[in-house]
Amino acid sequence: MKHNPTWKNHYIPCFWSAFWNTEYLTNFRNGLNNKKKARDIQLITYNKNAKNEKKLNSENTYKTKTENLFFENQVNLVRVQNETEFNYLKKVFPYIQTNFEAFNNEELFIFDYEDKFTQLENICKETLFKVIKRKKIQDREDKTYLSLFIYIQVIRNPKYFSSFEELFKINGVSKLFLFTEMENALLDKDFLDSSLNYFINYEWNIYVLSDYPFPITDFPYIATQSSICICLAPDILLEINMNKNKDFINNYMIINEIKRKDTINFLRNSSKENIVFSKKEYFDI
Repeated sequence: MKHNPTWKNHYIPCFWSAFWNTEYLTNFRNGLNNKKKARDIQLITYNKNAKNEKKLNSENTYKTKTENLFFENQVNLVRVQNETEFNYLKKVFPYIQTNFEAFNNEELFIFDYEDKFTQLENICKETLFKVIKRKKIQDREDKTYLSLFIYIQVIRNPKYFSSFEELFKINGVSKLFLFTEMENALLDKDFLDSSLNYFINYEWNIYVLSDYPFPITDFPYIATQSSICICLAPDILLEINMNKNKDFINNYMIINEIKRKDTINFLRNSSKENIVFSKKEYFDI
């Protein structure tokens, strides 16, 4: 089947980052129809890589669409160099979506792994939406789908993906085989179960705030030896307590001021490029 490659790869999907527009978030929670698509929603952002770098505050922010944030160009595309690579692709991906149907030396053959990431994100998207809407994680099923979402966002994030790519490059292995190894791993039930249980089998604490202070950044995770934190929405913080090895959920936890400030400051400082807050004044806190 002919396929148009995805040139713009959003490592943080627009359907997630759009919730940092409070009007969009409120409409969603109230069951109102958002007239604009998620990728067209306006967000307030600061870019650390701007040519004339300025202090991170509200005066140096700007508005842009979600589709213009948290992406890299052509990162999930790779050229198929020869028929051997083509046949190996067909073996690993029997239902491959490509821009070619048969190998021909006179044409350009591009393999696109973005579709796989999209498929996986779509599997867990509805659970993410339910949790953001009801501000609550209900059961192990919710934990499983959210764990898959977190896992996919981590492995496709440039911070980690670029290190995988560099490791393969150093060892003389093409990027094509990086994607095939990723696919083999994701199809390995034992490997995937182990990867998801790394998150699932610990205590989950959900902090829900009355305001919207948490940002989303190009690397929206806080990982320490004791916990993993991720802001599911500008008013929801998920903390996975790695010190408590039990499948338990604590909803509606009250966050103290120190944890609140530490979470925001860590995300502000760990951002490499873009940081988004729901309101301009949060950039000054």
